[in-house]
Amino acid sequence: MLPMNNLLTMGGSYSMAVKNNYTGYLEESNTTSLYAGQEKLKTYISSSIWWDASRSVDDYAYEFIDFYYAPVATEFKQYYADLKQFQTYQIDTLGLRVGIQSPKYNEAQYWPYGSVMHFSNALDDMLEKIKSLKITDPVAYQTYFDRINIEKLWVNYALCQFYSSKYNAKDYLELVDFMNEYMLEYNVGTSSRESLVSAWKKLK
Repeated sequence: MLPMNNLLTMGGSYSMAVKNNYTGYLEESNTTSLYAGQEKLKTYISSSIWWDASRSVDDYAYEFIDFYYAPVATEFKQYYADLKQFQTYQIDTLGLRVGIQSPKYNEAQYWPYGSVMHFSNALDDMLEKIKSLKITDPVAYQTYFDRINIEKLWVNYALCQFYSSKYNAKDYLELVDFMNEYMLEYNVGTSSRESLVSAWKKLK
């Protein structure tokens, strides 16, 4: 459910593959959450590099963001940059030693509460910014709402998974209900509502 950190490595690895005439590239993905954690952005980057490996990952990312997150493109570029910087921090400071997701990636020590809340607040600010579209262009509002809101899944998953002890029953169940509603809405599969609630009760 957490975003993979191959944003840091895909430029070099894909460029190497293209230069050496690879006909394919095996990329590990979390098949239960194909569209959470910037997966569409990374799919755009990886497919684009096959056509032109001379451009950087950031070039393609900004191209995608300008189109896909238009009303909040500036803010989402900062979110993207912050996520890359955080992933570097995970490796250089927190000692994370994996290039892709693994069971070790899903440990609280690599997802400090303050960092998770930084991303949560950034997404909330973007959702707030597009609220005026509700009146002027409801269709556009729903489109951009969904594109931003899906990122909240990985953030809230991290809060449920690692920081449930910070919540009372009411607030925690609000997080879980958000996960339950939008995992279904966006066809993203991971822990069930029942398993999240059960884990929280055990901690209590």
